[in-house]
Amino acid sequence: MILLRMLYVRFQFIRTTRRWKNLEVRPSIAASWLWTTLVLRTYGFSFSPATPLESIGRDESVEGWPEEIREPLKQLAEMCSNAAYKREAPESESHTQAWNIAHSLNHEAIQNAKWWRRVAFRFTRVLP
Repeated sequence: MILLRMLYVRFQFIRTTRRWKNLEVRPSIAASWLWTTLVLRTYGFSFSPATPLESIGRDESVEGWPEEIREPLKQLAEMCSNAAYKREAPESESHTQAWNIAHSLNHEAIQNAKWWRRVAFRFTRVLP
């Protein structure tokens, strides 16, 4: 039963990630931000959803986080802000870069999370 739950959660995670990656460029970049915040929250790195994208790097809620997480998070927030608020459509290479940063943040969160959060990640459904 435990193995089935782990497989189900993993399957849903991969399926949702692929679906969000395959959206058009602008919505996919926004989805990379949502994906990242949900994954980070599950690993214990959460901040207020009311925090504007422009102030992520300066916000006190991310103070004390490892530098390996804060800097890429700041870059991703800037990319998502540009994609959301600029008139011209973002390029497909920014889409690829956003998802690469999101996956690197996932990797860094795994490395810096407590062991019990890593175990819980395998049993809890992270993405909607």
